[in-house]
Amino acid sequence: MSTSDLGSQMEASSQNESPDFMPSLERAMSGGDSPDSSYGGSPKIEKTPSAAAAAQTGNSGKTCRVCGDTALNMNFGAISCESCKAFFRRNALKKKELKCPFKGVCQIDVESRRWCQQCRLKKCFEVGMKRELIKKVKRGISEVDVDCLSNGGAHSPSTPAAEKREKLGGTDSAVSELPVVSDGILTGCVSDVWSPADSAVSSTDSPPSDGSVGPSLGAGLEMLCAFEREKIVELVRANESMMETNLEEETAVVRYPETHRLVDVINMTDIAIRRVIKMAKRITGFKNLIQEDQIALLKGACFEMMILRAVSHYNVEKDCWQGPQATMIKVDILKEAKGNCYEEIRTFIHSFAPELRKDEPLLLILGAIALFHPDRPSLELRGQIRAQQSLYYFLLHSYIRIKYGNNSVRETEALYVQMINKLDLLHLLNDRHISMFMDVNPKDVEPLLIEIFDLNMAIPVKL
Repeated sequence: MSTSDLGSQMEASSQNESPDFMPSLERAMSGGDSPDSSYGGSPKIEKTPSAAAAAQTGNSGKTCRVCGDTALNMNFGAISCESCKAFFRRNALKKKELKCPFKGVCQIDVESRRWCQQCRLKKCFEVGMKRELIKKVKRGISEVDVDCLSNGGAHSPSTPAAEKREKLGGTDSAVSELPVVSDGILTGCVSDVWSPADSAVSSTDSPPSDGSVGPSLGAGLEMLCAFEREKIVELVRANESMMETNLEEETAVVRYPETHRLVDVINMTDIAIRRVIKMAKRITGFKNLIQEDQIALLKGACFEMMILRAVSHYNVEKDCWQGPQATMIKVDILKEAKGNCYEEIRTFIHSFAPELRKDEPLLLILGAIALFHPDRPSLELRGQIRAQQSLYYFLLHSYIRIKYGNNSVRETEALYVQMINKLDLLHLLNDRHISMFMDVNPKDVEPLLIEIFDLNMAIPVKL
């Protein structure tokens, strides 16, 4: 089935579905969608001018030479948008050296400008912006005050969260100088996202209040900035949608009450895949992608995200997974698969410390990184997907630093590198054991699995 066929039904309302005729993957991606979610029509592209800036300029046609957003006029020697103007004013005179976690090769656009300060500032200078044209602010105003004023006072340094962040920084000054992801990157990310010029872009991306840490985030994470908390809350709420069952899933569980055969377990992954799709549709960055890229990402990431879910649902005492409707699935069922599938997946699960296996936000962030993999086949907007993945890499680092870092750069970096290595191993497991699905006869498995894993192509056609 072609990608266009799979995406053609995604615009249909969930209330108007026709289960007998709608292709399985299309049904899964179009079902249970809220009315304000958009998957068809004109997708949001990478360089969409902000609505506020467009309104101010009256569609004058000026384009920011730094990020491609709609520009107002000449600022500091180059045509730029209000966001890049404010960014340059805040950062061009700072003596602190900015660091890029990606070796200084970031492509700056409307999406990526908020995640790498070094490359954005370098781009500002390249297009002709000059620091000598910046009017010096009064001495009595601190850099934090300038940032807050330029962003409408959205992040006041007097808030409890900011005070705790300052105490953390005071305990170990090196925390703000992390070699991979620095506080400055995320601070710039937050100030850019919530700047007045960009506030009208998306009403669904408004930051939570300082007192709202969100569901299942635990104590201490109020030290995450508003943008970071918003992204974690979005993942947690999207994951909650995976817990919802429907009649079709309940019927499938009844069909396989005792999973003694590998093919039964494979068919039960049909439920897991539908839940992964349901979750992905509730992630803003995924919803903003074009349909073809949504399908390509899901095809590539489904197995990896299911393995991560297996980590969180693993019962150590019984060596089994807790499936839907209290179904128990023994891990040793994987021994029926070819190769070392059982040993390697079991080893991967046990490589997570018990505390990490129960850390829902951590595993969800890892899942988001796996989902937004820019090297999946058949992607069209790889830059937009790479920008989304970078966001979750930054979020992973911040989350580890706040929850597990103990004010120590060494402990933060050690666990961060460990999680990156697990992602690499996850990709390897995907490549090695996807054949478990390829080895079954398409006649014995659910239609959705055939489409996700292209099983019809795995079995030679007999003439």
